[in-house]
Amino acid sequence: MFYYFMTFGVATLAMFFSGLFGQKRLNDLFLFFFFLWLVFLSGTRYHLGGYDYQNYAYYFQNAPDLANLHFIKLVSEQGLFGSDSGWLFFNALIKSLGLNFYGLTLAAALIFWMTLYFVVRPYITNLGILGVMVMYKYLLDVSFIYMRQSLAVAIFLMAVPLIIHKKLIPYLLLVTVAAMVHFSAVILLPVYLVNYLRISKKGVIIYTAIFSATYILTLLHVNVLQYLSFANHLIGGSGGQKLDEAASGNLYGDSSLVSNFLHLAEFLLIDLLLIFNWDKIKWQDRRVNTLVKLFLLLLPLYSLFANSAIMVRDGFYFLFTYAIVIDLVTRKARLQSRLLIYLGVALVSAYGMFRFASNFDNGGSSVYDSYLFHDDNIWTPQPEDLRL
Repeated sequence: MFYYFMTFGVATLAMFFSGLFGQKRLNDLFLFFFFLWLVFLSGTRYHLGGYDYQNYAYYFQNAPDLANLHFIKLVSEQGLFGSDSGWLFFNALIKSLGLNFYGLTLAAALIFWMTLYFVVRPYITNLGILGVMVMYKYLLDVSFIYMRQSLAVAIFLMAVPLIIHKKLIPYLLLVTVAAMVHFSAVILLPVYLVNYLRISKKGVIIYTAIFSATYILTLLHVNVLQYLSFANHLIGGSGGQKLDEAASGNLYGDSSLVSNFLHLAEFLLIDLLLIFNWDKIKWQDRRVNTLVKLFLLLLPLYSLFANSAIMVRDGFYFLFTYAIVIDLVTRKARLQSRLLIYLGVALVSAYGMFRFASNFDNGGSSVYDSYLFHDDNIWTPQPEDLRL
């Protein structure tokens, strides 16, 4: 795990440096190169990501190039959602550019990490917080394993400013593209409605109490998503079929109770920080208001829908708000309090990163490897079957 903890250490130093001395421009510039390094780590990874990595390689090898892709026919026959037509188009595009599968992983990493950097940067004073948290929340799972969803997350991030500035049609178009890449993004279509919700300290306390209590349904193994199965008729096609599978609990398998409890506990810790520091935040800033609402959307995913794997994975679309909320509550905090919160963020993130690397795929991703170490590149034609 040398590469992971070395990278994590750099991000942690940047977070504390910014917290102590400010210097946002300098810190943002440093973090730009840090995110480029993350592009390298995930974009050039070599057979890291378990069975998903193998599937992506096999899918790429069997995908057509753009000249042989009948995209309109595919969408008309299988519908906008559920057929992964957007992901197929991305694979075909990479092939048409003359790149191999390693070119695909690099392109996906570049889009994801650079979008995350440029979208979040204007909304946060200490970008180092994001640098620390992505090592736990995004690097080893979203970027290494769920590559297709990482592209959908990037597209949604591009749509976040459209929510803030209330541009409905462009938002719906972008989210539709995201859902064509990964079906889970369908849930993002109504997210625009947060613009019409008002939040208050009392309201957030009540909201937190109610949805936290619904976690008992997860402990009782109640699948709430099954009661939404009627919506499969509204979507139709492959998307309706996938929604039916999700409602019956057959899409993406079961979700771990231990992991779900940790997700909920982490959210509640940040939520309590938000509540305790409510009066220090500039709620008249529309950007702050909207981003906090996006943060609050995580709670039902980790409580009411915690035993549905697809709903838990929808949390990836909003996890960037953890860094923003922590930044909000520490901006006017005393130096000692700020550094204490930073220390907590670093310890939790380090433990989470270590735990994931150790447990996923029997620790298969714990030792980093790059195709550059094997004298491979993004241009050379590859064997017909890259699967391990």
